[in-house]
Amino acid sequence: MMDDKDFYMYCLVDFSNFEEEELITVKNYCGKKFNQNENINIKSILHRLKEFHLLNNGFSISWQSKKTDTLFGNFNFIPIEEIYDDYSHLFTEEELQKDPLIECFRPFDEISPEVRCGFIDYPTEKIESIYLHSLSNLDGLQDLDINFDGYVELMKMCWAYNNWPYILLYLQEDESDRLNKELIESFKRDMPKVFSDFNWDTFAEKYESLRLSKQ
Repeated sequence: MMDDKDFYMYCLVDFSNFEEEELITVKNYCGKKFNQNENINIKSILHRLKEFHLLNNGFSISWQSKKTDTLFGNFNFIPIEEIYDDYSHLFTEEELQKDPLIECFRPFDEISPEVRCGFIDYPTEKIESIYLHSLSNLDGLQDLDINFDGYVELMKMCWAYNNWPYILLYLQEDESDRLNKELIESFKRDMPKVFSDFNWDTFAEKYESLRLSKQ
């Protein structure tokens, strides 16, 4: 896996190349470096995520296809200060009662105003898996079954396609009817139109190889 500095350059340079080819419109933002003297306890933050934020405390890219309005994507690695905000107001009483881990949820990627992916900052147990939380879904946290490195690797493969973590949940369910098939079909159909090296089967196989439950 490429190191963090290479990852930043990979995102900025490669997305810019696609923009020059008149395939996508890119917006990017690089945040400030994290001040370790700030009054935030980051001992419990995931090691790799901490490395990212010590290089660049907040990093996001959004893109939009010039061929179709339905093809777009983004990631937004929020600043550490926001990771440790109080998110209790985001969860319903029903969610809190159903899933005690939800109070330990620390989002790091705000993939949309309603959907965040994050890690579990549990005091007595190390939990590697990344979880998804949706404000419109009362099922609580949904386990993506990958660690942070796996999350970044898959995100790069699919160019942070719109709501892409839901595709992992779809694959977990063995392509059942429970999840949004329209998202999956548009993902399969539209991604190769812009990113010619994208292959659905390769993406699905890579996810299976990275799943923590399969290790």
